[in-house]
Amino acid sequence: KSLGGQFNMAPLPSNKESLQKQIDYLIAELENITVIKKEASADKLKGKYDGVIIATGSKPVIPGIPGLKDYRWAEILYDFNMPENKNIVIIGGGLIGVEIANTLTDHNNKVTIIEMLDDIARDMEMVTRKLNLMKLKKNGVPVYTKTKVTKVDGPTLYMIRSNGQDQELVLEGIDLYVVAAGMTPDKSLAEKIGNDIPVYLVGDADKVGDAVSAIQSAYFTCKEL
Repeated sequence: KSLGGQFNMAPLPSNKESLQKQIDYLIAELENITVIKKEASADKLKGKYDGVIIATGSKPVIPGIPGLKDYRWAEILYDFNMPENKNIVIIGGGLIGVEIANTLTDHNNKVTIIEMLDDIARDMEMVTRKLNLMKLKKNGVPVYTKTKVTKVDGPTLYMIRSNGQDQELVLEGIDLYVVAAGMTPDKSLAEKIGNDIPVYLVGDADKVGDAVSAIQSAYFTCKEL
């Protein structure tokens, strides 16, 4: 197991390599702090500590699409997972989905984005959003907005586009599906501990946000304690 959690994926998208310095800095700050690299469980924590700060982060929201069984998430961006020359559909056009799309195109993949809302990259900072949308356009990435995936059958995807009137569309020859439909806090450990000892949720485990808000959340919680 490695320190850093999902933040380890932050430097993986195109032009974000510099974020690795922030991860290295935070890990270095733990030099004199005991790190136990084992899975934490409620039984091991109850009765042994006066309180627990839980920073379990968030987990992907997986839409209930019939037939969608084999799919990837942001971990596809690691070098050992990175595909090349594949036909890939990304379900979800938020910040994560768009960054994944642009990084995949750097490796000669054909990418398509499907988004239920009327626009993509809505949660991106303005300048970053403009640059990412320009890159999508330059690389000829098809973007289907106001579109819902209704079924997946192996390499074939069925969807309905609501653009004035419902239009049924089919995409074929898909090699990989990537789900980027948002995140939800992972409160599973906190729920198992219950009220037996004080629990303090920080970062995405409390409320899904960006790295800055997660770090601030942890800092202020620890300061108050």
